[in-house]
Amino acid sequence: MFLFQEKLYKVEIEWALSDTERKVVRKSNLFLKPFFNLLKNAIEAMDEIQGKGKIRIEHYYKNGQIHIKVS
Repeated sequence: MFLFQEKLYKVEIEWALSDTERKVVRKSNLFLKPFFNLLKNAIEAMDEIQGKGKIRIEHYYKNGQIHIKVS
């Protein structure tokens, strides 16, 4: 999130984290790169369309899987 500091003043980040004791163990580069691109695209799209917006990040465990949802 710190990489987007200059644009985040226009964007509200809403966190909905549950089951945070469950961890994803993977190579960090392979895991973080898609999230970086997803957040970057979302912030840039808001900037072009309306200038302000909200990104909601959810984390939960269901049916034996960890789910991460960005909207």
